[in-house]
Amino acid sequence: MSFKEFIKPTIVKIILFVVLFGFFSYFFGNPYLFAFCDPCGCYDTWGSPLHFAEESAVGGVFAGQEFSCGTRITNFRFWYLITDIIFWFLLSCLIVFAYNKVKSKR
Repeated sequence: MSFKEFIKPTIVKIILFVVLFGFFSYFFGNPYLFAFCDPCGCYDTWGSPLHFAEESAVGGVFAGQEFSCGTRITNFRFWYLITDIIFWFLLSCLIVFAYNKVKSKR
């Protein structure tokens, strides 16, 4: 099998890619358990192994009994998203290749 055949998109590879990318980006993208919460709300990250989207707050201040939340910001990193897509697609290609190899030996 050539590399061109290995990365050629098929319906099985695309479905597996969508499932892997969606599952791992959502459930394992956050270093905290799904979301980090403080008095201002919950913050989340998306992406695995690289976090391509992060939501956080800047400028929060405790002043006596009051808490100022500051500004909520979202960081989006386009190149991390592209890298994640390439990583999960190549992994799905590898899984399909390994499955076909084992299936053909039987």
